[in-house]
Amino acid sequence: MSMIEVRKRERINLVLNTIKANPDSSKTEIKKLSGLSMEMVLQYIDYLTAEGLIYCSSEVIEESVKVGRPAERYRLNPKGGKFLGIKFTARRVSGVITDFCGNLLATYETEKENLSIEPAELLERIYQCIERLGESFPLSELTAIGIAAPGFVNSKTGQLLRYSRLKSDEPLDLKSIIEQKYGVLTYVDGTTKAKAIAYHLNAGKNLENFVYIYIGTGCSLAYIYKDNLFRGSNNLDGELGHLPVFGKNTVCSCGKKGCLETVIGNRYILKTMQERGCKDCLSIDRFVSLAEEGEPIAVEILADVAKNMAYALSTVIILYDSEYIILCGDYVMLPQFQQDFNRWLSELCLKELLAHTEIHFVKNKLSDNAIDAALLGYYNIYYNKTLI
Repeated sequence: MSMIEVRKRERINLVLNTIKANPDSSKTEIKKLSGLSMEMVLQYIDYLTAEGLIYCSSEVIEESVKVGRPAERYRLNPKGGKFLGIKFTARRVSGVITDFCGNLLATYETEKENLSIEPAELLERIYQCIERLGESFPLSELTAIGIAAPGFVNSKTGQLLRYSRLKSDEPLDLKSIIEQKYGVLTYVDGTTKAKAIAYHLNAGKNLENFVYIYIGTGCSLAYIYKDNLFRGSNNLDGELGHLPVFGKNTVCSCGKKGCLETVIGNRYILKTMQERGCKDCLSIDRFVSLAEEGEPIAVEILADVAKNMAYALSTVIILYDSEYIILCGDYVMLPQFQQDFNRWLSELCLKELLAHTEIHFVKNKLSDNAIDAALLGYYNIYYNKTLI
């Protein structure tokens, strides 16, 4: 594709995403919001309409000046495409199909008691998910497949490089394997990057720059800068969970000692709760309930987690100087966590930077993870809000 063709595609996507972010916009409003000339806006609206990606709203909203002919307004067309999303771990594989507007069309989920998994078994479970979803909608109708994977992922090659629960030291070529088997364009990215992209396209659509941090079994971050996902030179940036924490000696899944994820991750929390006598604390939801009830061991562990997370986040703020930080996890909505976290952050972070940083706490929802993966297809094919 020539540079001229690339720039044209960027402008087409700019118009598309202006409409996505501002449903029922008129041509004049699209021109103002996108910064493009009216000639380009008219040309690209005609193109997007012909491609079935947008449509003129049936409910026409009159201009504020109620004279003359009402303005035509535009929305994304739900029939413009279908995206299949998969999120997997060794235990759980979940999948969805969404339409072009992100509405759910089909869902699938299976869970086993695996603590670890062979590559062949993992692939079979992914195939099963795709094929079961394909019973609702033919796979030939799919625009793309998106896969959100745990561990180290190279999104450029679509390889799962390393996952502590995978019984193999060899990279797993998820993108090429799925594309060859099903003939559908496939995108593979890390779980946190998929969640950051989903947040950016939905709740954070008006935020140009933010850091998204996800705490699960581990902890990683994604950095959105000028409306685009920063990936690092090797597509491996954002592994915050492997930041060393002074004085901590627990062996991490990476082989090092004292990584952040060994003192704030869900696996660490449950293991510590059980070692300290809370034998019924078998899920992170149970831990959250115990902390809410004021159970002393849970409260003590939560306070330590808040301190360690504040230490890590102070580093992130100093390095990125981002206006917004989104902290997503299972326990981050607890008032006690937020109180301890904010107190420690104010002690650890440079006040000049912290004063200009807004922190949003977001509850992790397992049901959202496959939907996040489905948005990888839309993001990689159609997203371009800002011309840099």
